[in-house]
Amino acid sequence: MSAVDPGAANTEGTEAANGNRLRCNNCGSEAIVTKAGGSALTCCGAPLEVTFGR
Repeated sequence: MSAVDPGAANTEGTEAANGNRLRCNNCGSEAIVTKAGGSALTCCGAPLEVTFGR
């Protein structure tokens, strides 16, 4: 998983809030947001899906 460069435009990926659980539909990796920072999250070149805490 990688965060988009904070200085770049935030147009691709998933924006999530604290407590959201994210999942990659390609490889199955999961992450929980503990500190939202405004960066869009991607994995395997695709946006992560919010699976909890929408």
